[in-house]
Amino acid sequence: MIDSTSHSNLRSKAFIFGPQDLSFDVRSFNKLHSQLQNHQWVLDALASLPKLWDNFAASDQKVQQSNTGKLLENLNAWISSGVAPEEAFPLPNVLLSPLVVIGQLVEYMTFLKAAFPDLGKKHDLPISIKEDTETFGLCTGTLCAFAVACSSNIADIQHYGAVAARLAMLVGAIVDTEEVLSDPEGKSVSFSASPEQTLTIVLQAYVSVIVDQRRATLTASKKTAPAIIERLKQEGAHVTSIALSGRFHWKKHQDAVSSLIQFCGLDPGLQLADATKMLLPSRSSSDGQYITTGKLHELALRAILLEQSEWYKTCRISYLSKFIMDDAAVICFGPERCMPPTLARKLGPRLTYVSEIDISSSRVPGQLLGGTQKLNLTDLPDERIAVIGMACRLPGAEDHEGFWEILKTGQSQHREVPEDRFGMATAWREADKRKWYGNFIDNYDTFDHKFFKKSPREMASTDPQHRLMLQVAYQAVEQSGYFRNNGTNRRIGCFMGVGNVDYEDNIACYPANAYSATGNLKSFLAGKISHHFGWTGPSLTLDTACSSSSVAIHQACRSIPSGECNGALAGGVNVITSPNWYHNLAGASFLSPTGQCKPFDAKGDGYCRGEGVGAVFLKRLSSAIADGDQVFGVIASTKVYQNQNCTAITVPNAISLSELFTDVVRQARLEPKDITLVEAHGTGTAVGDPAEYDGIRAVFGGPIRSDVLSLGSVKGLVGHTECASGVVSLIKTLLMIQQGFIPPQASFSSINPSLNAKAEEKIEISTRLKPWDAPFRAALINNYGASGSNASMVVTQPPNLTETPSTPLPGKSYPFWISAFDQQSLQSYVRRLRQFLEKHAADKNLSVANLSFQVACQSNWSLPQALVFSASTKEELNRALASFEKGSTDFPSVQLPDPKPVILCFGGQVSTYVGLDQEVYNSTAILSHYLDQCDAMCLSLGLQSIYPAIFQRSPIEDIAQLQTALFAMQYSCAKAWIDSGLKV
Repeated sequence: MIDSTSHSNLRSKAFIFGPQDLSFDVRSFNKLHSQLQNHQWVLDALASLPKLWDNFAASDQKVQQSNTGKLLENLNAWISSGVAPEEAFPLPNVLLSPLVVIGQLVEYMTFLKAAFPDLGKKHDLPISIKEDTETFGLCTGTLCAFAVACSSNIADIQHYGAVAARLAMLVGAIVDTEEVLSDPEGKSVSFSASPEQTLTIVLQAYVSVIVDQRRATLTASKKTAPAIIERLKQEGAHVTSIALSGRFHWKKHQDAVSSLIQFCGLDPGLQLADATKMLLPSRSSSDGQYITTGKLHELALRAILLEQSEWYKTCRISYLSKFIMDDAAVICFGPERCMPPTLARKLGPRLTYVSEIDISSSRVPGQLLGGTQKLNLTDLPDERIAVIGMACRLPGAEDHEGFWEILKTGQSQHREVPEDRFGMATAWREADKRKWYGNFIDNYDTFDHKFFKKSPREMASTDPQHRLMLQVAYQAVEQSGYFRNNGTNRRIGCFMGVGNVDYEDNIACYPANAYSATGNLKSFLAGKISHHFGWTGPSLTLDTACSSSSVAIHQACRSIPSGECNGALAGGVNVITSPNWYHNLAGASFLSPTGQCKPFDAKGDGYCRGEGVGAVFLKRLSSAIADGDQVFGVIASTKVYQNQNCTAITVPNAISLSELFTDVVRQARLEPKDITLVEAHGTGTAVGDPAEYDGIRAVFGGPIRSDVLSLGSVKGLVGHTECASGVVSLIKTLLMIQQGFIPPQASFSSINPSLNAKAEEKIEISTRLKPWDAPFRAALINNYGASGSNASMVVTQPPNLTETPSTPLPGKSYPFWISAFDQQSLQSYVRRLRQFLEKHAADKNLSVANLSFQVACQSNWSLPQALVFSASTKEELNRALASFEKGSTDFPSVQLPDPKPVILCFGGQVSTYVGLDQEVYNSTAILSHYLDQCDAMCLSLGLQSIYPAIFQRSPIEDIAQLQTALFAMQYSCAKAWIDSGLKV
């Protein structure tokens, strides 16, 4: 028994489940999908729907005319891949109804687990849940309410939840079938109006829901709806359209419901408990009375499909009988604010909408349910991690644009160790006569100490790995848009992988100073980055040999969902400044005597060392989507396992790797066949490559595949960057996802015969640039540490979110604000931006509006120098940049003054009208977003819409409407400015 709450402390509670989610879109799907990892019952229930449909269609000829079977197969494919096409929305009821039911029940169970972290699947629900609690629902929410009312534990909720999801699908199918069989003018239209006026309308429309004291939902045919709406308006009713498809609560469904009830009677998987066995009392939404008899699934079908919902009456009876007390709690599930506004105002703080609180960090669940206050975050739904910023420095590439260029060519970047770096002889070891090869970064010793507010003396004593990592970190952070909110989010983590500290030898040649220790200790690598930005999240430096940066990324991906940080910077660095580790590695036969790494090639004879610096900025996928961030890719899962000890510690083995690959793909909720690319560790060693290939073949190759698996390794191009190799592989994979191409495998000519590769395995190593034409781009990255630490991650394409863009204003200019530390930096930035424009001149998707937004988003406005101008076309933008680059006075840069405090002053009734230009509303999405929010709030309170009154230039006669329009305009302007970066 978990609950120790005394009966004297119990409060009256109601669990209320809302109706169809009329705003359910791609974002809603992605959010729900991210929560399903720990809910196998949901996946099983959804998987059962196509077969259930076939059985139902066989029993009812009327529904056979729909394409529901194909729709249900599509739904399961979306759940498997995590990607739903934008054009599929709004969803038909046959898909929407079960997803709404599932979403509400998952939200309910998450709420329970947040309040009672130790609640097991078979544990009885605590007394505080079972005593003095009732439940009821509106429309499809009735199924959720009944499932909860029947359940004594989590296992019961899952069982009856699956039943509810199946019933919801059948309900949706009946409603959709009626729509499909109707002629175009007979299809349904729903709207809300005042109930007293609806009494004058007969036959042509029916009232489905009495929503509030002065509000009802009506449904009519498309043919009769315009005349009905006009008549209602003439009689003084305020009419608002509702995005509801199909006829619910309609008496003409009688025959269909009878047939459906008969069908359900033959299948226990479609049956809820009898009302006499309910553990929680539940009210009927048709009269507000407690249900005492009848089969709950039959009652639910009638309530949703046949009976008019007296929702206001039901909620009012519940309020007067139980919730008028100050300590009562009314807890609503689902995204719709379903409580009648008249009662919502009376309930005040006693009313909680669960969808509007952050369950993972809030104490509200425990406070409302009388549970323990500790949070077991590992039991809460995890979320996939979005990569919203990335930067790198690699041999032959100053940034990721340059990296993609050398990837496309497949030209190896290796060379002999430059003499200006170091000689191979030391005071303790003579130089070997062999040739020494490596892949080296240009300008490894340059650093802008003024920009980072460091002294030259400190930087001379600082390991170049620290310097380069700080520079690349800043670039990744800037690209993420972190500075658009003035860098106010401090709860950011920093996780960095680093191995050797060659620079200690250089420091030891000079007298020690104040920076000799802090400039070279590994721990300071991550700490300095966090200190520069003022971050307060975890700051860790990790060393697991070659897998260090992958393990750093893994730790970041664990820390974000746990709540330790809101976002994280992760990566790694490897800069070679001493010959000692060349000698050590060659002594252990790691290094190739002939040059570059040759992954999976017959000539593979060891690896070639490489320098590299890489960083990625990470964030919850749901948060990135909500914040409008640019998402380069999604880290769907990560895992780190230690190698089994059946081989030497430095040697990977296929058994360990195949176990890791299987588990990390399962964690990503994918099948091995969904992985179409493997970015392997692939160093080109005689022992490592065969073991890795065996592990890949065992999991991803063979008859499970209908297409070819592409196998590659970046080490053939830039060498083995050792502790930075994981983040380099990740950035390569993200570039492939973005570009849609697989580059040729560098340093590869023929397959290593030791791999025993066969054509039927369907694994290929590309020797040319080819399209990555998989319907869903999903890759596995493997990174092996010589100390036995295997790290792997699954990386996928981002969700296909098609935002409704602002309508471009013809002939209008867009602002550009380019920030820099000084004039020289500004010139350099402008030059790079021009190169980008010239390279992408033919890209039709690259509009001047998007460029304006992204340049502003990725700029640090706190820097002292800026170039500010406007342009209406890409050509005009390019001309302005060229003029500045040439020193033209037409586009001078400005030295920004210190920012002054901003005070927002809001007026009262300053005018008798607002007069917003509708063109501005249509073209400014951020403003219209907040205006629409205000309008929705007005409607939920039973007030008139602010539209179209807010656009008129004549006085608004209704004083209440004038006040709400004035407030909405001022509030929305302020919120738009703040979201655009205004610091108040």
